[in-house]
Amino acid sequence: MLKRVQHPNINAAPALQRHFLELPVRAIAVAVFVSVVVATSSILGARATGMVAVFPISLISLIVIVQPRIGGAAASLLAANALRSMLGFGMMLLALYLAILPFGVTLALVVAMSVSACWSGGLLLLKPKTPVA
Repeated sequence: MLKRVQHPNINAAPALQRHFLELPVRAIAVAVFVSVVVATSSILGARATGMVAVFPISLISLIVIVQPRIGGAAASLLAANALRSMLGFGMMLLALYLAILPFGVTLALVVAMSVSACWSGGLLLLKPKTPVA
């Protein structure tokens, strides 16, 4: 499931003439999306909102912004390859949750950052080597 997804024929998106308001409109759309999630947090409760909202909001926001710049195929690869990062993010949150009571806030944040750094480093070490042409 977490296997690296690659597409052999991904090229940069063709240059398109963009309207000068496109980026601000996309940024406003992302802000509205985040605001809706925050507004529904009163219904869901802070705990549920905090657990479910952080990574999907940031990933969807990133895809909405980069899709017109890098193209649909590359944006879909970005989303597919983000699954490995999502697992590491979840492990970091779990480490923070488990470490905060026994170790305190400061040390728990250090533990959580260490888990995140180790996961990222592991992903970099396991990354297939591509020859430079």
